[in-house]
Amino acid sequence: MLSNQFTVVQNDLGDRTVDIANLKTAEENLRTAKLILSAAATKLSTKVKRKVLSASYFKLAQSYLANNYRFRASVFTIRAILLYQDKYTPSLFVFLTQALRLGFLLPARFKQV
Repeated sequence: MLSNQFTVVQNDLGDRTVDIANLKTAEENLRTAKLILSAAATKLSTKVKRKVLSASYFKLAQSYLANNYRFRASVFTIRAILLYQDKYTPSLFVFLTQALRLGFLLPARFKQV
């Protein structure tokens, strides 16, 4: 019997570092996640959509950081946190705030000397 329903399976392997520096892969993963979320918009809860998008943003942030794009990494880290706070501990907020205040996540041209 055929069905018009579809299933999406996402494997999140945690902090696996294979290809973390490959920006093309990270950007493609974000595009794919957005495409899937768009196609399944009415079938997924808001919480699930936010969690998937947050994870994609965070992986892209890790890739930007691995390529020394600190400002972009901080932007996508903040997006990830704002979308799905349940995944991130309060200590991450404190760390990110301190890192931004001290200029560690800013591009070199904005750092204070």
